[in-house]
Formats: sequence, C-alpha cells, structure tokens
Amino acid sequence: MKEATVGLTEEEQLLYEAAKAWQEVNPMLGTRGVRLGVVKPGLYAMQVRALMEAARQRVADGGHPIVEIMIPSPSRAPSSPSPQLGRRVGGGRGGRGRAKSKSKSRSKVKSPDATLEVSIGTMIETPRAALVAGEIAEVADFFSFGTNDLTQMTFGFSRDDVEAG
Repeated sequence: MKEATVGLTEEEQLLYEAAKAWQEVNPMLGTRGVRLGVVKPGLYAMQVRALMEAARQRVADGGHPIVEIMIPSPSRAPSSPSPQLGRRVGGGRGGRGRAKSKSKSRSKVKSPDATLEVSIGTMIETPRAALVAGEIAEVADFFSFGTNDLTQMTFGFSRDDVEAG
C-alpha cells in the first residue's frame, strides 16, 4: 500500500523486491526448513546469533530465558549440531563462546556475561524423518511433529487438493 500511495525509500524497495522474489504459490514443500538454509547460507547462524544476543540481554536484565532452537525439517540424523552451533554463535560477534555437550545435544553456552542452557531439537515433518526418528533422537533434545506436512506428504496431496474435493 505504501508503494502505491507515498512510495518506498530505496532501502524499503530493496526489501520489498527481495520479499517478492521469495513468493511461492501453493508450494507442496517450498523453500523452507533445511532447504532454506541451503539456499541462503548463513541465515540460520544469523537467527541463532540474534536469539543468543537477546537471551544474554535477558539474563543481564535479571531474567532466566529458556532457549530452545529447532532445526526444521531434517531428513537424516546430523552429527550433534550443538557444539558447532554454540562455538559459532555462543560468544556473539567473533565466536568467542564455548559449548560443552551435555546429554544428547544440550549445551551450556558460555559468554562474557552469562551462561545459557540451550536445547536443540527438530520438527519431524517428512515420512523420511519419521522413519529415522530414532537416529535423530540420538542428537536432539526434543521433537515436534508437523502433522499437517507429514500427512500431506504421506498421502501425496496438498491442502488445496483436499479443500477442493
């Protein structure tokens, strides 16, 4: 609406064009989950870094945040992601933090001003992920089940298919 009425700044126009480039129409799988991380390298690291900075700020302000990071739509069991993730983003800029693995993938991420406990889990959304859930459980602190996607992929129909008939 702003574009049509008063116009966009140069930065707003760039952001709007980027958003339009990602538009999808009725995607069965679409650009999401781990596929998004492959297409946009660094995206998840940026999101986790922002989350960790916010959590450290919350601790500094007297809070006790519960940090849970969900790896979306895996189709196989990764090697435990938390040590690499913690080292990469635990210390904020420059990666000065350290992660110590606890049971499964739980880590304590140390930073100059706080120690945060981070749980790393995943959403089981594909038949393949359901079949290898036992292996994924070896490195995940928690699961969430994407029953809508799992049902659509198992039976091979989209929401539009069901709603049309």
